This record gives sequence, structure tokens and C-alpha cells, in this order.
Amino acid sequence: MKYIINLGLSLLVLLLSACGLGSEDCRTSYDFQIPLELSTYDSIVQFGDTLHIRMLTDNIRLIDKIDDRLVTYPNFDPDIFVILINLDELPFQDEMINTEIFVSEDNPYNLLTHSRGFTSLGFDYIRADEFESEINLSFVMNLMPGTYGLYFRSLLEFYSDSIEFKNRCGNGNIRASLLLPEEKYINSDMLSENNLLIDDEYFQGKASEKTVTSSYYFRVVE
Repeated sequence: MKYIINLGLSLLVLLLSACGLGSEDCRTSYDFQIPLELSTYDSIVQFGDTLHIRMLTDNIRLIDKIDDRLVTYPNFDPDIFVILINLDELPFQDEMINTEIFVSEDNPYNLLTHSRGFTSLGFDYIRADEFESEINLSFVMNLMPGTYGLYFRSLLEFYSDSIEFKNRCGNGNIRASLLLPEEKYINSDMLSENNLLIDDEYFQGKASEKTVTSSYYFRVVE
């Protein structure tokens, strides 16, 4: 009888340990790593050139940075928004509203004007299925000569409570990090002190805002 009791206690301990391990293994937050491709990463762009932007995800094997997981997430939409700002002077110049924009029919977009004086571009929906999601976007650089910042960010985290996908673990925060090749802030070393001040003004001095944004800096010349 004593043996049976001890055996039962041992099994109970093993079960509780397994449950504990399972809960520790269940990381409820996700940070999906989403690659962005630009047609150029040069610091100098000629007036009238066209900049092509592409996102293509593997929805069978989305990479989660937080727990090094490969996640299946059909019809994934990172809810990207894009902002283009002149970094030479304040107040902010509304460059996006005056820029010629081309998108594929699968990516209808909308423009939202912010109270701070700039406009962001977002997508009503994107081409997505169980295997991949894709965005194709182009800007014609008919911009005044000067220094510019092109900012990319995902809005997933703002409504992550309502997101569902197979085998989602818990109900933690979900976000997507938009990855430019090699570095998060491309050509940042070209920025003058004045450019950096205006860049900081865009982020309102919040390091947390800059952390979740990828940026491409460039100078337009004639």
C-alpha cells in the first residue's frame, strides 16, 4: 500500500512538472520577422527615379524572434504603414500626398493625414493566402532636392488581442518587425545634426517608437 501511495505521488509530481514545463515553453508574445526589399539602398537618389518596395512572406514558416519559432499563419497581414518625410526643415512637409504612387491591384491603399502635418500610407487589404503574402509598391521621386526619411512600421500590436492563427500560444502581444537588409536604419550615417533633430522630432523623442520602425534615409539630387 505504501508503495502504491509513493508511486501515485511520484506520478503526480511528474505530471505537475510537465505542466510547469509546458507553461514555461509557451511564450505568449510573438515578434514576426518580415523582410522588405527596396530596389535601391543608395544614399543618393536622382530626381524622377522610381523606388520599388516589395514584401513577400512565407506563411507556412513565419519566423518568430521571441521564441525562435516557425509559425504557420495563413493570410498573414502585417498591417504596414509607410511615411515619407523631408528632414531638412520643420514643420513637417506633406511629401506623401504629392508623391506619385503605384501599387498592384492586389494592394489597394489609403492615405491618412495626421495632425502633425504628414501623411501615412496604409493598405485596405493585401494579396495573401495560406502560403504567402505580398505587397508591391513604388514611389516616383519627383521630390525637391533634399534629405528624406522613409519609415516602415507594422500596426499588428495595436489589435493583437483579436488575432487568431493555428496553435497560437496564449493571448500575449503580437508585432511584426519589418527588416531591411543588413541594418534597421539604412544610411543613417549621412544625416546632419539638423536632420537628426527632425528625425527625433518625428519619433517624438521616444526610443520605443524608433525601435519598432525601420528607416531608409536618402538624398534627392537633380
